[in-house]
Amino acid sequence: MKKVISIILTVLMLSTCVAFAEGGAQDWLKPYDETVHFTWGRDSSTIVWPEGESFQKNYWVDWIKEQFNIELEITWEIAGDQYMTQVNLASVDNSFPDAFLLSGTTAKQTIRDLIDGELIAPLNEVYEQYASPLLRDVVESYGGLEAVCPATVRDEDGNIYAFSTTSPGSEYEFVWIRMDWLKKLDLPVPTTYDELMATARAFMEAKLGGEKTYGFCIRDLKDRYNSGCTSAWLWHNFDAYPGIWYANEEGNYVYGSVQPQVKEALAFLADCYKEGLINEEFSTIDYKASLASGTVGITFGPWWIGATPVNNCKINDPESYWEPIWVTNKDGEFHSVAPDPTNEDRYYAVSASCEHPEVLIKMLNLAVEQQNLYGMEEFDEFPRSIPAEVDKYYNNQGYYRLDWSAWPMALKVRYFDQLARMGVVWDALVERVKNGEEIPEFNMESFNGQLIVDYMTGKDNSDNGQHVYTKMVALDLLQEKGAGAKLTQAYNPAPTDTMALAWTNLTDMENQLFVKIVMGLEPIDAFDQFVKDWYAQGGTDITEEVDAQAKGK
Repeated sequence: MKKVISIILTVLMLSTCVAFAEGGAQDWLKPYDETVHFTWGRDSSTIVWPEGESFQKNYWVDWIKEQFNIELEITWEIAGDQYMTQVNLASVDNSFPDAFLLSGTTAKQTIRDLIDGELIAPLNEVYEQYASPLLRDVVESYGGLEAVCPATVRDEDGNIYAFSTTSPGSEYEFVWIRMDWLKKLDLPVPTTYDELMATARAFMEAKLGGEKTYGFCIRDLKDRYNSGCTSAWLWHNFDAYPGIWYANEEGNYVYGSVQPQVKEALAFLADCYKEGLINEEFSTIDYKASLASGTVGITFGPWWIGATPVNNCKINDPESYWEPIWVTNKDGEFHSVAPDPTNEDRYYAVSASCEHPEVLIKMLNLAVEQQNLYGMEEFDEFPRSIPAEVDKYYNNQGYYRLDWSAWPMALKVRYFDQLARMGVVWDALVERVKNGEEIPEFNMESFNGQLIVDYMTGKDNSDNGQHVYTKMVALDLLQEKGAGAKLTQAYNPAPTDTMALAWTNLTDMENQLFVKIVMGLEPIDAFDQFVKDWYAQGGTDITEEVDAQAKGK
């Protein structure tokens, strides 16, 4: 393996020298004269490495050593909630790795505490000096650093202290439907709200999933962006966005769950529950198991849920066939959420004692390249720095799950319009496969042109075939219909002072009442009292604090 890396390095160094001569656009690739030992903290994962390899020792880490003369040491690899516990413990004695992950609902507050305690380093200068042209272009696709690194990761002087995963736009909540059930009942593909409701009732009445057949599979009553089997599409029918902060028509930030249109949506969901369209145990049931059982014919989610959980139904019933479709709401429109770029609450920061904070930016450059470039000049606006042999090394060994999350910088940093860009590429490559042409391999979003064509022509009927084919269907829908979507821009606030005191109580009150209303245990008018109580028990102060925060006051 060392010999292969050395050959690749020689070629790459030659191209790097040319880049230096042309103006230094690739200076970030220049290796250090002396080895830089750099410690790293990250969460663990279920990635299966080849025997003898791990996050600490693998082909990519070896390549980074050869290319940059950076010796990475993964000193934290911790699972789940225990990870942020470790971050909190390290803040007591300042025992952080050089760079480390911050994630989850407490991440923003932790970043604020670390800034106030002068425990993490500002990153503005190293970004300006070492950010690659591609990284800068991706950042600009969101509106620049002000959007990608908002006030929640800055100090009062505007210095940036953490970089975030970026949530691409257009990961809308499609309706996903069992096309084989439509065929059995000789029904057309629904395109409107009324047609969808009629189809859900037809599925249930025909008992296509057995005695207990349901129209919809939903996991809860939260408006989750970019997540499987949510109820988001149903809420958006009423222009309702529970659990989301956004600016109203006057430009003031409000909390979606206490807006009037939520009451109308709750009444609709209660009617669906009473009619039997929603599983009576929706609030506690394992939604993945429910979908896999084949008892439902419609669910909701973004472009990728053909991978999971929809594929579980295909595994259990090979004759099942799901596909995403575009369905407008009761007003003939398609509403969705435009995510806050920091929506996923996953960040990387650098310890204030780190001698080489620029290493974080260099690793970010690699992450953004691995996730946004195909290695095909006709599609890539920027040249690759990671040799194709390095990027595809594990694919060539059959380890297809070793993707962006296996690189040291486990952040998704993708163009805001990544899906639109990707749809063009997928369509072009699939067309070439249809014409019998060979296409290059690339390691992005499970693309497999031959498998897509095989699924389209009936040569393949596997769950993975359905997975990649339905991704292409969804990308095509976005290209065809996406520009007409009416979007509400979400804001992802840092915890405020009053949130620290009242938010848990307010969200518990909300979650419990919404479930009770839908299940018929409380009347719909109970929503009015909930709104009054929400504002009285801290909501008024929280709304003022979030509004001020969002406006940079």
